[in-house]
Amino acid sequence: MLLQARFYGLRFYCGVRITGVVDEMCGGMDHFWGWAYGALDGDLERGKVIYEVVEYGLSGVVEFVAACHFRGASSLGPVTSLGWWLFGCRAQLRFYRRCGERMRCLVERALRGEAVLAGPAVRAGSLVYAPSDVRACRLDALAVHRVFPG
Repeated sequence: MLLQARFYGLRFYCGVRITGVVDEMCGGMDHFWGWAYGALDGDLERGKVIYEVVEYGLSGVVEFVAACHFRGASSLGPVTSLGWWLFGCRAQLRFYRRCGERMRCLVERALRGEAVLAGPAVRAGSLVYAPSDVRACRLDALAVHRVFPG
């Protein structure tokens, strides 16, 4: 996947690889479903994140959990490394908090019987945008492209 990190008008494209899928029952009642991805070589950060939706069978409680371990990549230049040190953790926490808020909003809409977003939208050839209501930025065409085979 190609993620876009935005920070005060700057855009960083971060390639990640899906490293695992979780779909298991625990004790015959609790259901765990999720996925994990890890950063590729040359990315702004190193590490991985695991997203899980957990349904507790006895109580009916459902949780959305994001567990992550990231740090700035050692190959970054001094300015980017300083930016990561100053803002990286705070920006990540804000991102994960927004993921949880978005998940809660989508679940509440579904429980009320309202339409929930459709699947990812394919635009510009084979490029897939997720979530489907995201819009491309006109300045994306001016982005500096770096390729790291990861």
